[in-house]
Amino acid sequence: MAEFKPQQYGKFILLDRIARGGMAELYRAKSIGSKGFEKLVAIKKILPHLADQEEFVAAFIDEARLAAFLQHHNIVQIFDFGEMAGSYFISMEYLSGLPLRTVMNKATSSGPPFDLRLVFYIIAQICAGLHYAHNLKDFAGSPLNIIHRDMGPQNIFITYDGQVKIIDFGIARAASHNSATSLGSLKGKLSYMSPEQAGGLEIDHRSDIFSVGISLYELATGQHMYTGDSQQLLGKAANASFTPAREIREDLPPRLYAIIDKALARNPNLRHQSAEEMQADIDDCARQYSNQATAKDLASFMAELFRDETALEEQALCQAADIELPYPEDAAEATATLAQEETIFLPLSKPATPPWRLILLGALLITLTAAALWLPKVRDPLEHFLVTRLEQSGIISFPAAPSHATVDQYAAAKAFFTTLLADQDPPAGARHLPSPDLAEFEKHASFLVGNKPEEAYEILRKLTKKFPETALAHFLLGRLYTFRQQPDRAMDSYLKATELDPKLTEAFFNLGYLYAKNNDYLTAEKMYTQVIRLAPPYRDEALFNLAIIKKNQGDNAASLNYARQAVVANPNNQQAAKLINRLTETR
Repeated sequence: MAEFKPQQYGKFILLDRIARGGMAELYRAKSIGSKGFEKLVAIKKILPHLADQEEFVAAFIDEARLAAFLQHHNIVQIFDFGEMAGSYFISMEYLSGLPLRTVMNKATSSGPPFDLRLVFYIIAQICAGLHYAHNLKDFAGSPLNIIHRDMGPQNIFITYDGQVKIIDFGIARAASHNSATSLGSLKGKLSYMSPEQAGGLEIDHRSDIFSVGISLYELATGQHMYTGDSQQLLGKAANASFTPAREIREDLPPRLYAIIDKALARNPNLRHQSAEEMQADIDDCARQYSNQATAKDLASFMAELFRDETALEEQALCQAADIELPYPEDAAEATATLAQEETIFLPLSKPATPPWRLILLGALLITLTAAALWLPKVRDPLEHFLVTRLEQSGIISFPAAPSHATVDQYAAAKAFFTTLLADQDPPAGARHLPSPDLAEFEKHASFLVGNKPEEAYEILRKLTKKFPETALAHFLLGRLYTFRQQPDRAMDSYLKATELDPKLTEAFFNLGYLYAKNNDYLTAEKMYTQVIRLAPPYRDEALFNLAIIKKNQGDNAASLNYARQAVVANPNNQQAAKLINRLTETR
């Protein structure tokens, strides 16, 4: 094969081809912008000989339409989509790592065996991404009812820094999809199909849960669940005919066998009814089994297993940084013009929205492409038991599932901060944002943090310099640092927020999480105790977190006491109630 030479492709430089499939090829590329802006991306292009075949083009467009809605840290991020020089392309987040299938093969053949802590972590992350996709709604608020349909380890990507990503929604189906698969047709890998999918029957999101159950089975046992030729695989998959995990490996936690059996139930009604339910079981099992793994643990495992591959990847990225192509002096303007003239954005389905508004949405998508690339998307499992329920209550909302923003909201936020951060200095001695602006600030800043985190990051950094005594600005900046896995900076921001506003309970709560994550339980207790003293509506959450801390310290009596207080404060705190049951059973 001839060596690939870097080439210009609109506003991108294609650096090298990293994969080629039956429908498309994938390139490592650089996105070039004005003022020397560069960003590493992946470009997926439909194969040239398929560019004039309507069926393949329609499938490629459907993938882009659907993927554009998916904005989650456990799903590969799509930046933009269009047609250039007669070729359709998708620009997406560049991931440095390998498919889980490759990781499993290497670990089985020559590397260290999978630590069960890592198995729990990987599956929990997959479930988090799937739950988001399964429950996603379109801009009008209508459920998309997305089903991935190919949830095998070949479509789960593990990055060298420990992130877990679901990739390739190429055959995913949404209820509003233009080309929904008919009954009786099969798409997906036979070895990872649910019985109903292998039988050509109607499927729903629980089919994906079965597929994740197969990955869990194989990670835990170290063996394929199904083997044989295509016909044999199809028969086994359709009948869910496999050797139970407990007959292959007898030393797994009993709770894990139960989770595997439930996920792999032939009857969908007997499975976990949501990916979130499966994730909760996995997290619960992980806590009972041992200390939970983190992204750092997974990164260490990858570094040990793929030492040579990591070095080659680093070398390729260094070379990519040095590659430049000759540009005319007006390169930025030429690139922008090319994007305007040749890039076509397509909605998910035919909406009633006026065409001008769709064009504006497309343009907005280009403008905001950088939002996901530099934000680490993987959560530490510790966060799951410390803030997940609080997240659901709306108190702390890391930007994992952005709300469906309107163009008007975004424009209003941009206009507000453009005015607020104008070059003129604030009035002499004004180190705090003026009171009349605080309500507007909170509204617009919260919107940007939840939907456009990169822009929020830059704005909040500037604002904390201009108005350094605005507690809420430091708090929101702390949230972004937390999400970016920069705990030291997050702590500094939260501590500054509490110094400026000693009643900012959310900051104390997040500090408790960060200290607990670092195993500084004594300081974490102080933070949660302060939350309890201030008595916010989520006081029970702080009590529950104290119960978890005490349990991790081996003080079950204190843990039980805090859990009971949490239930008294909020009788609907189911996590606290479950913890009480577990602690009572072990006494």
